[in-house]
Amino acid sequence: MGITVSSYNFLKYITRGNKILGKTLTLGRQNDHYGWINTETGTIDKYCEPMLIKEFNASKVDSVDVSDYENATYLQDLNKPWTCKELVKQKYQSILDLGTIEHVFNVTQALDSIANACEIDGQIIHVQNHSDFCGHGFWQFSAELFFSWYSEKNGFKDLEIFIAPNKNPNLWFRCLKPDEGDRC
Repeated sequence: MGITVSSYNFLKYITRGNKILGKTLTLGRQNDHYGWINTETGTIDKYCEPMLIKEFNASKVDSVDVSDYENATYLQDLNKPWTCKELVKQKYQSILDLGTIEHVFNVTQALDSIANACEIDGQIIHVQNHSDFCGHGFWQFSAELFFSWYSEKNGFKDLEIFIAPNKNPNLWFRCLKPDEGDRC
């Protein structure tokens, strides 16, 4: 899990026009696979927090993970309702899922917990494998999951979905929701 060239470019896109990430939660402690150089230290940090703060104006970056092997801020099984008292009290302006929920068996519980942790008018960002990535995680998500879950009738707005080929991080296709009853 981590920030790749594709997810870095996507974060640049969503923070264009001086938008900021603000108080941010990452699902899993995210590595820096992009190779962002920390100008203060002249090094590439293992984890993404310095990049998110300096490059994308995150005011604070917390992480949630099921185990403590990467020193996540909060320990919580995403398959279950959140019970970590400190985490339950938090609300975030941005929540980043950069390759985590495909490893969570109970996806609906994870999505519900994520939605509850997001501030009103906040943003939930998923960067996921779409399909044909066999042997990786429990799930390969279709855009339909996100169109249905993050619908206006469920209280969400301004949903955008893009599909990008793995081999070309600069090529994106906007995925449009089909009319009710139609297929893409």
